[in-house]
Amino acid sequence: LAQGEPGFSVNLLQILISDEEGVRDYAIHRLKPSLIEERIEHFCSQFEYGVAMAEIPWSRGLSLLAEAREINRVNFEPTPAGFLQSIERLQAGAPTALAPAAPGEGSDTVPPGDIDTDVLHFFELPWFTNWLLESDSTLEFLSEILAGAELTDATVSTTASRISPGTKALYVRRLKDAADILSRRDHASEAAMALHWASELAAATDPAESAFARELTRRSILVDARNPVNDAVPVPGGEGEVDAQP
Repeated sequence: LAQGEPGFSVNLLQILISDEEGVRDYAIHRLKPSLIEERIEHFCSQFEYGVAMAEIPWSRGLSLLAEAREINRVNFEPTPAGFLQSIERLQAGAPTALAPAAPGEGSDTVPPGDIDTDVLHFFELPWFTNWLLESDSTLEFLSEILAGAELTDATVSTTASRISPGTKALYVRRLKDAADILSRRDHASEAAMALHWASELAAATDPAESAFARELTRRSILVDARNPVNDAVPVPGGEGEVDAQP
């Protein structure tokens, strides 16, 4: 988030948020507009390497920050020092012409046309290669599998069926948010793929019915098997995480 008058130094607010942990980090820098442009160009240049950033409406940015702050409140976790004061200034300076953005801005409808529905192709995209199951009720069952049971399609389906409703909803939202960012970066076909899997996962009464959930589970089991010292299945992030830059 950048705020300031044209021709003068600008306050650059960098805020790291998580859809599970809320506001995780916050920093403010006063920089010349040219330096801010360089930073944005640097992040945007990493698009093909898995860092998907795109400009979003001011109101959508404030909505995301409000949602993250609510997660902190529910988890009884304080926000970083100085965060609340900066958000108050941002809200006071928000363009009055913008209406409040609803959560999950963007269409949930899969656009017409040919869509690659091969789930393996989807996970080969750089923004999704690192997506794995996180701490969930599936972990207890994963530990039994990693004890020596053979990894079969039946085993994967049984494990996927243990994905909780909360985790299922979390991934549906992540897929929709990813589609929104990818569409803003003119990657319509990839955005359509993300929306397709969001709809497919949301429609599954049992997560095991979802090809997306089964492949996510299979990949998580294989990664954890290669890293037996881990106490938990890794979370999505790193080079494959999709983020928004208001």
